[in-house]
Amino acid sequence: MCGIASLVKPGILFLPLIAGVAAVVLPRSVPGGLRRKALHLAVVAAAVVLPGTAYAWFLLSHHAGRMMPHLLVEGWFYQGVAENAWAVVGPALVLGLLGIGMAARAGVYLPAGLLVGHLGTLAVFTFHAATHDYYQVPLLAVTAVGLAWPVAWAERRLAAWGWCRSRRSQAALVVGLMAAVAVYLVATRNPTIGPWRWLPENRAALERATDERQVLAEQAAAVRAAVGSGAPVIELAEGYGYPLRYDGWADAVSWPRLAGRVYMAEAAGRPFSVDEVLRGLLADGRRRYFVVTDWYEWEGQPDLQAALAGYGPPREPAPGVLIFDLRPGEHK
Repeated sequence: MCGIASLVKPGILFLPLIAGVAAVVLPRSVPGGLRRKALHLAVVAAAVVLPGTAYAWFLLSHHAGRMMPHLLVEGWFYQGVAENAWAVVGPALVLGLLGIGMAARAGVYLPAGLLVGHLGTLAVFTFHAATHDYYQVPLLAVTAVGLAWPVAWAERRLAAWGWCRSRRSQAALVVGLMAAVAVYLVATRNPTIGPWRWLPENRAALERATDERQVLAEQAAAVRAAVGSGAPVIELAEGYGYPLRYDGWADAVSWPRLAGRVYMAEAAGRPFSVDEVLRGLLADGRRRYFVVTDWYEWEGQPDLQAALAGYGPPREPAPGVLIFDLRPGEHK
């Protein structure tokens, strides 16, 4: 899962991988002095960073982000990171961190290197680390590696007590693990896993989500019928525009959401300008249409509404869909 996630956000794995190599490979397998080891590390870092960077640059549509180190002194940053990390990993994070300490004490520094690299990523991508839970996905791998040490310790203890020598003790261990999983499910009450998903209110929520996805697919199909397959559009749509890309076959770039506008204004050090961003997206002359399906975002951006009003009235090929024609000479 972490490997697949790296295709979407490869940058979040750069520092953990490089730090892991620095902690494990260089001290043991690279002969020579510090200069030689640094050269090897630079080659490894380039091999790690360049492919993912090239993929993101040429194949992903994105807004250029800037580092915001001043967030490191703001309390909400640490609260957001902690909440996202807990949401991604859960209680296993505590045992994973304990295992990282046990491994370092035993002279094994790979888990610590991965953790330090991940913390470095959080320090670089401060805004996104505190507001986007998927920036904590590498912690799944870090925690899994760290868990090996407390699990091994428990296994040795049980073996020393003779718990694993008889079928009865083995059965008791299995029952205990099942009880621990049950307690975890009861304590977390996660509506997407375990027995909670079958509660009437959660089943109703899942059905609503299914209906909403169907509506988005139908809206995307209406956009495709109106502007054609592969049409280059700017989108203000749900799900980062992925339904419009998949079901509408659109060549779409995203218009900043409300939260993204805050980030861009903070990073630039000046108020967000609709005209400036729109000119930038239209600079290459390819984008022909502006598609709106996310009405919460649309109603929250009256300055965008005013800017697009200059392109004339939009088409409405389906309920909840607006299409503005951005082509020169195509509007009154």
